[in-house]
Amino acid sequence: MYLAFDIETGGLDDEVLRERLPSFEPPPPPGPFDPTAVKCGNIGGPTSEKGKAKIEEARKAHDDLVQRYAADVIAAQEKHFADFKSRAALDATTGRVVAIGFLRDDQMESPDIIDCDQDEQAGLREWWDNVEDALHDRLPLIGFNVCHFDLPFLVRRSWLLGVPVPAGLRKGRYWSDLVVDLMQVWGFHGRDMIGLNRLARAFGIAGKVTEAEGTGVSGAEFARLWRDNRKAAEAYLHQDVWLCVRLADRMEAA
Repeated sequence: MYLAFDIETGGLDDEVLRERLPSFEPPPPPGPFDPTAVKCGNIGGPTSEKGKAKIEEARKAHDDLVQRYAADVIAAQEKHFADFKSRAALDATTGRVVAIGFLRDDQMESPDIIDCDQDEQAGLREWWDNVEDALHDRLPLIGFNVCHFDLPFLVRRSWLLGVPVPAGLRKGRYWSDLVVDLMQVWGFHGRDMIGLNRLARAFGIAGKVTEAEGTGVSGAEFARLWRDNRKAAEAYLHQDVWLCVRLADRMEAA
């Protein structure tokens, strides 16, 4: 018996992310135009007609450069924010829990889902109630990369939101012996890293629900899809939980 689980996360609202955006340092602007830097010696000097024309041409080019610089700074600032936003869901200070999928094999025939999107605090409390029951019943908590991502993210979000975390989940510096991270099982608790989809396919198990299969969902797009196409999002999360269940069975980790 076990409790298999997987979480999906999303970034915080743009307004909050902009407040937490790391400082942006634009490149230095172009200096003032210096007509003496324009070389006119081979065309009669700067006071000749050709010299004056060349200096004017250089001045216009400098003005264009100044205008482009202002536009480039704005574009760079927006790219800076877009890059930050693209990583927001991976950090508990800039992201949030959107949904938690789980399956307790002695109680459910298919994965259940806790909706954290509207009320993350309530969702986390409900999740930790399930974990506390599992710990009490000595059920393994099975997931993929849960020691490095899922559980730290859940705990940190709980700390930030004032949600109590079951005391038995940690043993000093380590997770409870009941926590089974399938990535670590595969890597024999070394440095071997592998993705869930790749490992599942190596076992001949159908992998993640993907956009190529018609759902239009990915982990990066989950938060948006959770609101726009709940059925597809739920199918994606269900499949991730089932992958953990099937891999645990094949690796005799449950």
